[in-house]
Amino acid sequence: GAEVHRLADHLEPEHLEFLPYHMLLASIGHSGYLKYIDVSMGKSISQHRVGPTACLSQNAHSAVLASGQNNGVVSFWSPAQSAPLAKLLCHRGSLAALCFSQDGNFFISAGLVDSQIKLWDARTFKQIGPSLTRPHRPTLGMELSQEGLLAIISTSGLDVFDIKVKNKLAPLLPRAYEPYLSHRPTDGSWRASLSSCFRPFEDVLLVGHESGLDSILVPGAGTASYDSLEGHSPFTSTKARRRAVVTQLLDKLPPESIDLKGDNFIGTVATDPKVLEQDRHTLLEQANENLAKHSSKQKRKGRGRSKLAAKLRKKAKNIISHETAKLRQKRQQQLEEKQKVDKARRSKKQRKRSVADALLASEGPKSKHPSSSSDNNTPLARLFS
Repeated sequence: GAEVHRLADHLEPEHLEFLPYHMLLASIGHSGYLKYIDVSMGKSISQHRVGPTACLSQNAHSAVLASGQNNGVVSFWSPAQSAPLAKLLCHRGSLAALCFSQDGNFFISAGLVDSQIKLWDARTFKQIGPSLTRPHRPTLGMELSQEGLLAIISTSGLDVFDIKVKNKLAPLLPRAYEPYLSHRPTDGSWRASLSSCFRPFEDVLLVGHESGLDSILVPGAGTASYDSLEGHSPFTSTKARRRAVVTQLLDKLPPESIDLKGDNFIGTVATDPKVLEQDRHTLLEQANENLAKHSSKQKRKGRGRSKLAAKLRKKAKNIISHETAKLRQKRQQQLEEKQKVDKARRSKKQRKRSVADALLASEGPKSKHPSSSSDNNTPLARLFS
């Protein structure tokens, strides 16, 4: 076949994600850079230094990308900001897989070193329920279906857990430790599984591995209802699909709309930056007050230096606070006062020097052996006496 287009900016990509509402293609390569490119215009939007990444997943609700690092930290990224929106320490060691729910309110992480699978709330960044431990089955891939079926792929095969109760994601309770469905390959081709994906609106799971592609039937994985306005209808004609592409280009959202707030941020009226900064300082003051109320007084040890305790206290307090602003203002006032005093001293010395020069000029040249009595009566001597 002929090469239609070549994305030369994506060097050695290892993880790919496509944002359909923003028409952005994101990739993380071996070099550790997260790159965004607009596929409608073919130009690069931004790139961020992420570091070695084990997995990459997309929150379909807010279009925020989550990267799982080798140190167990999950970072949330937006093309509009060079720094991560948030960081969360999920595991002790490298991550193996990461996936989000359809509504974007929950995400599940799998650790490679601690062999644990945890359910997190994406709104509060807190763990929900106990962890699912699989010590002898290292996780290679993980995927969450539309109906809340969690597929975990390991070297021994596939295990599907039903973690949805009453149309809501439930914690990984002990009763859910028994898998809803299991599949064990006989040829051992899943020892180096690469990726997995549920087909939307169908009960099929696709697993890619070193020997090819396997399709596994998982009953109850896909939802039966679809939204035809979103282009999910399986009965769409060729003409309707072309019209949908044009509509998607016209309704493309800007990259600045990608934020942790999700759809609560899109379509709202822009607020005055001064009001936002004032609200931010108010929230920081309230956080400091709550921290002061709930923090217990630590005993000061008489011997040795407690560096760790000082670092923890400094880390627990907000970087920008009311006390910090007051201290900076006080230091600025002290610096200005010191500069005024130094300026007055220099001007006084300069005036004295000018007066002395004028007196020397008025007295004329001195004699070689002046008497001590005449020296004491001169205006210059009286000035410096």
